[in-house]
Amino acid sequence: MIKNRLPACLLLLLFPFFLRSQSTSNDCANAQLLCNKNLVTVPFFNGAGSNTSEVGTPSCLEFPFPESHSSWFKWTIETSGSLGFTILPINEQDDFDFVLYRLQGDLSQYDLREELRCLAYGPEMGESKSVGQNCTGATGLVAGAAPTAFGEGCPVGVENFLELVSVESGESYILFINNFRSSNGFLLEFSGTCTFKEIAGPCNTSTSTVLNNLQDAVLDVSEVVPNPATNAAQINLTATRALAGQLLLIDLNGRIRKSSPLNIMPGENILSLDVSVLEPGVFFVKIRLEGHTYLARFYKH
Repeated sequence: MIKNRLPACLLLLLFPFFLRSQSTSNDCANAQLLCNKNLVTVPFFNGAGSNTSEVGTPSCLEFPFPESHSSWFKWTIETSGSLGFTILPINEQDDFDFVLYRLQGDLSQYDLREELRCLAYGPEMGESKSVGQNCTGATGLVAGAAPTAFGEGCPVGVENFLELVSVESGESYILFINNFRSSNGFLLEFSGTCTFKEIAGPCNTSTSTVLNNLQDAVLDVSEVVPNPATNAAQINLTATRALAGQLLLIDLNGRIRKSSPLNIMPGENILSLDVSVLEPGVFFVKIRLEGHTYLARFYKH
């Protein structure tokens, strides 16, 4: 997240069906339309768009927001309720910021927007990644968090999440997401009891997974099966050579719940997942192989 006035300056192989952060969604005027709460997969950013000053000075900063790698999303509420989301970085060391707005009109009136939530914590310019470790990684809106956040830097004890918002049927919203550190992408998982309205247009229908460019070594990676899972699940991975890595189970708040080493052999590998101790809900599997990352989502009964 942002902590200074200057922006810090994977080729991804994707399974079918994904939402890429294109140049048309780097600016608020061309925000990507969402018609449901399906998982959004953005493998990488294409810069900050043509208007890098449109965020202005949000409530959580004392200076204009320095966009570096950004995406915008918009939607209209169909069913009233609560709205939350988790931004899960592909690289958990990356520093993500976000601002959520309620529009004062319909989706076409993007310049008439009211800020609802803003979070931009993160390391100061010149600080090492270890100093800002507790402010990197997953972020978003979850139940029980603070409603507001303010201040530069990454103080001990700071949280990466803000409180859910209450939304009403017919209201429209825009979400700005920025990666302060790099062009690496993220997964966006919506939560809460509200639903989004189906609107004619280029809506997101993504339920995909993401794999970095390991096609020289990895031939295929399956989805998590079964999904939903109760006690055990698995992922099948076919490789052309031996690989060393790590497997992580991550909850919707970005917390690592399990971690184990991986030793991949040439041919088909069955990666077993013990999910028996996890509570019901949404989880992610992250597989790291030689600096590359695979992400998949599953539900625990």
